[in-house]
Amino acid sequence: MRRELAIHMSSLCLAAATILVCAIAMALEPAELVESLRQYYARDAFVSHVVPSVVAPGGLLTIRGDGFGAASGSVLVGGEACTVEEWSDGFVRARAPSDGAAGLVTVQTGERTLESPFEVIVATPSGASFPAITSVTPANGDLQVDFGEVLTVQGHGFGSVQGRAFIAEALRHRWGDDDPATVTAPEATVLSWTDTQVSVSVPDTCWRHGRLTLVFGQYAIRSQEDIECP
Repeated sequence: MRRELAIHMSSLCLAAATILVCAIAMALEPAELVESLRQYYARDAFVSHVVPSVVAPGGLLTIRGDGFGAASGSVLVGGEACTVEEWSDGFVRARAPSDGAAGLVTVQTGERTLESPFEVIVATPSGASFPAITSVTPANGDLQVDFGEVLTVQGHGFGSVQGRAFIAEALRHRWGDDDPATVTAPEATVLSWTDTQVSVSVPDTCWRHGRLTLVFGQYAIRSQEDIECP
């Protein structure tokens, strides 16, 4: 319900005197409102997310969004061509380039060129496999969570150095900044961190729904499950 209200309010905010006025009316930070407006206007065609964020050469990438069209187009990672295996208006599956690559995922169809909100790395793993999240389990066993609820994240390759955790539909993540984990998304409080398990607390800034993302070292890995925030 809140999601639909936010989109409706975002459209009404065009007539408001300032973004700040609308932000106060919607109980949002101005930056959140700007992002809501951006999503409102881009909703006819966009890439919402790509999984995994780190993949081996020739590995499978799943791209979700909307407005891709019925006719198959092309997919690139950092300008390197992928092999498209499946295509629909809101779902694309493609094989990563056979050589290493890094950058935004570009979906080209007709006259449209759409980019992912964060980068994907194509590289050969140095160990047995890339880091991955295998499950997210809320304390109440339901993916409709409350503020402050503890989420247990299972997987492998998280490392021993604590990273950061976020819950968002689309995580904006840029490599090469002074801080390699530059993001704009609701950040969860990390309670514990090991190589195979991370515990986090749902932030009170979380709203709508999104996927849990762990950011550490050169990696930004996302859960398969959607987390429904209050």
